[in-house]
Amino acid sequence: MSEKLYQSGVELGTEAFTQEKKGDTQSAFKNYSNAIEILNTAKKINENQDLDLLEKIEVKIAEYNTRIEGLQAKLKRDEGIAQYKKGEFDSAIETFKQAIELDSKSLEGWNNLGSAYREAGDNANAIEAYKKALEIDSTRIRVLTNIGLVYFKNEDYDNAIETSKKALEIDSKSIDALKILGNSSLKKNEVDNALEAYQQVLKLNPDHLEIISRIGFVYLTQDNLEKAIEAFLKVLETDSKSFDAWTNLGTAYSKKGEIDNAIQAYKKALEINPKFVDLINKRLFK
Repeated sequence: MSEKLYQSGVELGTEAFTQEKKGDTQSAFKNYSNAIEILNTAKKINENQDLDLLEKIEVKIAEYNTRIEGLQAKLKRDEGIAQYKKGEFDSAIETFKQAIELDSKSLEGWNNLGSAYREAGDNANAIEAYKKALEIDSTRIRVLTNIGLVYFKNEDYDNAIETSKKALEIDSKSIDALKILGNSSLKKNEVDNALEAYQQVLKLNPDHLEIISRIGFVYLTQDNLEKAIEAFLKVLETDSKSFDAWTNLGTAYSKKGEIDNAIQAYKKALEINPKFVDLINKRLFK
């Protein structure tokens, strides 16, 4: 009887493991729990009879309890992610903390907590949470770029650059890391470094409009007006509703002395966002 119950419990545990791997967390949790219940029944019936079987039962119970703890943490992480997506960042923070209490070695748990802190505006705690994630695995590009983004938002451009470079040592094709490197370099007026990073992005994705626009802005600040105009026109070929591209294009034309073209570009910008009429007038008539 005990042997049959043991086999039934193991079969149910195996089914739970398959469900867990498929991402069916709720079903896996239920079946692991039921498997433990069956195994505990087998243990009671077998007590003081077959010691080898008793040992096997206890091993499986311990294994399934560990799986359940992991699933409980995952269920909490899923709950936190749902709150995060709805913009309920304070609630997400508390839920992710609960998940970490269940599984403190979860890189995803610490990374999620860091992101929730970041969106809540608590950059100091965000950095600490991301650092905890990196203690678990220092090679995770996503965590490195997340912490680099927080450094950038904190205007800590040196650390943002250092972190993005660490990420690029692991994956030289990380567009997120290259963007952080370029944006941080630009904030430090290291224009050549910024352009180099942006050009690397375009090698990986030639149609990256955000980066094309940034390159155009760099050229605009350098008074390299032909290249600036070329960049902004390329953005507008794909996104004709880009307010920034039309505005910067107008500024480039204005600097070049092509006032009619500047006026047309600014008119396009105002069609998209009329509330910036004062800004447009200042650029055109300064």
